[in-house]
Amino acid sequence: MKTYSIVGELYLSFLNFGFSIYEGFLETKDDNIDLYTSLKNGCDSIKTKIAFSDENLFTLYALQDGVSRLKFKDESRGTGTMKFINCFFEFGDYFNIEKKHSPNLSILSGKTQLICDNKYKPFNKNGEFFLSLNDVDDLSEPPSKNHLKDLYYSFPGTLLSIRALLNQEHITKKFTNENN
Repeated sequence: MKTYSIVGELYLSFLNFGFSIYEGFLETKDDNIDLYTSLKNGCDSIKTKIAFSDENLFTLYALQDGVSRLKFKDESRGTGTMKFINCFFEFGDYFNIEKKHSPNLSILSGKTQLICDNKYKPFNKNGEFFLSLNDVDDLSEPPSKNHLKDLYYSFPGTLLSIRALLNQEHITKKFTNENN
């Protein structure tokens, strides 16, 4: 007899009207010259390999540990978004292909949509977490066009939308394995 485990679906949305992530960086680029220049150089390097807009790539790069448009005001900024994304994968990453259970974290900001799922997760490098949205876990390589998208219309701010799948057996197994 086949047994089925219960899967709880959790939907969360966070909405902010105003500047997109990219527009926020443009607003502070004179105060954040080193960080802005570094991100711009990364954008230019990727754009030689595949067509993405600066807005698309800045949105992705802004999620990385240690990156914040307000870093010039407070050096401790730049960890919250990646911590949030890691929490999503820590608890809500259960998936079942047969039942089409698939977790999803989507960020809409300006003319960019960024999609996180079980295919591309944050990776740890020297104690910091990064999200490249590519198979090689390398921010100097282009992200997947299926996971970083240019939108036709601009969203007036930022929307973070989550579909987390919670399964007791999956969570118990993850935390039991981590503690051994």
